[in-house]
Amino acid sequence: MSHASISLLPSSLCLILGMLSTSSIARFMRHNHLYKIASKKLKTVEIEEKDTKDKSKTLLPQLRYLLDQLSVAMNQDFAFATLFYALSGVLSWPFCLVLPSTFYLYSVLQVLIKREFFTITLYFVVGIASVGFVGLMMAEVDWIFYQNMGFVPWNIVSYNVLNASSDAGPDIFGVEDITYYIKNLLLNFNISLPFALLGLVIPFLNPILGLNVYKIDSFDLLTFLSPIFIWCGVFFSQAHKEERFLYPVYHLINISASISIVYFTSFFKSSNFFVIKLYNFLLKSVIIIAYATISISRILSLLINYSAPLRVFNKLSAIDTDAIYNTENVCLGREWYHYPSSFFLDDNMRLKFVESGFRGMLPGDFKEYPENTWANKIRSTSSNTTIEFNNKNIYNPDTVVDFNVCDYYIDIVSEVNTDMGEIALFAKGDNEIITTDVNWEVVYCDSFINSDESSGISKILYLPSNILEFLPYQIKELIPVEYHSLFINDVKYYDYCLAKKKN
Repeated sequence: MSHASISLLPSSLCLILGMLSTSSIARFMRHNHLYKIASKKLKTVEIEEKDTKDKSKTLLPQLRYLLDQLSVAMNQDFAFATLFYALSGVLSWPFCLVLPSTFYLYSVLQVLIKREFFTITLYFVVGIASVGFVGLMMAEVDWIFYQNMGFVPWNIVSYNVLNASSDAGPDIFGVEDITYYIKNLLLNFNISLPFALLGLVIPFLNPILGLNVYKIDSFDLLTFLSPIFIWCGVFFSQAHKEERFLYPVYHLINISASISIVYFTSFFKSSNFFVIKLYNFLLKSVIIIAYATISISRILSLLINYSAPLRVFNKLSAIDTDAIYNTENVCLGREWYHYPSSFFLDDNMRLKFVESGFRGMLPGDFKEYPENTWANKIRSTSSNTTIEFNNKNIYNPDTVVDFNVCDYYIDIVSEVNTDMGEIALFAKGDNEIITTDVNWEVVYCDSFINSDESSGISKILYLPSNILEFLPYQIKELIPVEYHSLFINDVKYYDYCLAKKKN
């Protein structure tokens, strides 16, 4: 979840705002629970004090004041939950607006039970006002930069849903079966995923098995976790799948797993207080240690096997150059999709693409003006692009430049497809990486995993060279011979290199 929350993606912003909204929803449910208790207490006190002559010690004013304050608190919680989800749906991803749908139904049901019809109107006005205000502000900002009236959330829905076809829409970028998401969830949540799945069942088991340890209402719990069902139901059914599509419910998956673990640790009953404490401590310790071990192994795998682009691009700023005030072009070919971020480029550097085997739509450049003023910055946005884009992912040769204009070039060292125009600049020498052009020199190389040639579980988790050597003989015998290869560290690497053109 850590990498999902810091990614510069719409789904990441939806995750962050969804977390804030979820906290408001949790407070709303807590205040609603207290409101129900206080209401029952008020009715009881009214009956008890109905015939009481001494009114000096009555609790009625305090209880009524408490109910008023809880009602105000619930209205505030609803307003914040709605605002955060409005921000997530309008500023990040419009599909995020389906997440609070069950909470809104829950809220309306609660006020109907209390016969507070004015509150329903208030909730409706708050919802419309939040979406309208955020949408209006965003449309104004977009008009300044795009120089035309448009509503980005509508464009996203229109392209991905309403006007999707075999030639245009998300499916042209690739399709996957349902196992793609299952593998990704297992990879990101490891042993906590089964607990999360069990947590989704708990609202249904509460009334049957009496597992309600902390007196949490099953209906409240189901409402709280139901966005997982809605979100997974929508995106699991889509042919085009990406890991980032599930980011908005990552925090709810963690909450579901936490609820499940709490129930498991509290399910064991014994008259011996020490035995209960020992059971809870051991179970929690095993879960935490196993989860932390697998997570650390995954982090190490990402750092060792997949972070070469970050380390290589980081070398650009360390290169001594006399062209501080001259524009320099950093070029990519077939490795265009591993480009990390423009934050790695100095102010005088520009990213360019050269011919490669890729025949889809590549990103383009904003038009630049000589004077770096705020007016020119606004004029240089997508309202003034020189490249024609399309919605069918069709290759446009205007997005690539001639290799001769490049000052730096980054690529992996492997065979190239010259028929597709790929550049063969790097080659393996006797003991080092060399360039095939005397006008270029190698600056830095790092190891980057070759996923196609690698095998075993060490592709996704960091393991010793052969973990079977560290296992006891009895455990090793339990593993079938045909699965031994999974535990052998057989990771192959590319050389991911940066080259600079000589002066």
